[in-house]
Amino acid sequence: MVVSLTKDKFKDLILCAISSSIPVNLSANEIILTPDDSNGLRKTPVLKTDRIVTFKSASTVAVIGKINDENWSYFRVVFKSLVD
Repeated sequence: MVVSLTKDKFKDLILCAISSSIPVNLSANEIILTPDDSNGLRKTPVLKTDRIVTFKSASTVAVIGKINDENWSYFRVVFKSLVD
């Protein structure tokens, strides 16, 4: 999931990992996403807010969709808690 763009001239993507392998016990840093028309997900995945990577924008193959406002708000709360 794209979290942000880098603020440099490259505008690379800052991403959080998403996995279709959902653990039995979620950590405080994992969020279950429900597939819907806006996010384009085919299966229920887990979003791992503590698995961050930077990716070249030019290497993007496809855009699947966008998470809804409720999930985005919850993501922000969980993501911010990583630094507390």
